[in-house]
Amino acid sequence: MFGFVRMSLPAALVNGGNLKENAKGQQIYGNPSVLRKCVADKKFAYVVALARAVNALNSAHSLMISTTGRDTPAALRDRMNSYFFVSAILYESLKLIETMSPVYGKDKSFQTSLQLLLKDKTAQALKRMHLKAVRRDAVFHYLPDRFAEAIAKTPMTECVFASILDSENFIADQLNGWGFEVFPASPAAPGNQSH
Repeated sequence: MFGFVRMSLPAALVNGGNLKENAKGQQIYGNPSVLRKCVADKKFAYVVALARAVNALNSAHSLMISTTGRDTPAALRDRMNSYFFVSAILYESLKLIETMSPVYGKDKSFQTSLQLLLKDKTAQALKRMHLKAVRRDAVFHYLPDRFAEAIAKTPMTECVFASILDSENFIADQLNGWGFEVFPASPAAPGNQSH
């Protein structure tokens, strides 16, 4: 898992392809003696966990990037899911950074980078007021009572609830029973008009 050869990689293979056009990424290699030393150090697991979180953020963000210039039901779905997944991963990443603080608190590199997020009022307010609820209520748990609370608070008066390929399915049947109508997915459909 960690025995990579150090080499330059094409931009498409690094960071979801989000590097500048001619930029090259690098892999960080640990030989067997380095790896043995790291495995014995409790700090190493935190770095591996953080690397995994960054990888997950890049993956979820690449889902959003892949929709650039597209306005299809699939692109909208991917943008929304990217937003939800990034929110949940950010919440978990901030929790991870909190657990890293006692372990890395005296490390200058940690103090001047990640630890700043723990002191940032905006980051903490976002975590408390938004990220936690999205993580808990929209990404990892599908609890009807939580959705009912969110629905009750929304200021929307109309919406396109879903984009579907086949109007004969359970969700479409239920929505139709409440009076939702099925329109062709087009710019002129209700809810798609510019205001």
